[in-house]
Amino acid sequence: LTLLDWISGFAYENTKYKDERDVLANKIYSRCYALTMNREEAQDIAQETFTKALERIDSLERKLNELERK
Repeated sequence: LTLLDWISGFAYENTKYKDERDVLANKIYSRCYALTMNREEAQDIAQETFTKALERIDSLERKLNELERK
């Protein structure tokens, strides 16, 4: 399981990494809730986190490829 596989799994419901994705999503939501003590706000923050990760996946892929070449 690579980081890119894991992040891209958030874009698709049917993925072989669904279980791992769901576990981490729950951890992130729980942390957001602990910080805000507000269910709706925690959901919004968690969703923004995953959206930003997906928006930046190309950049992340380039950086990981650069690190692999070194």
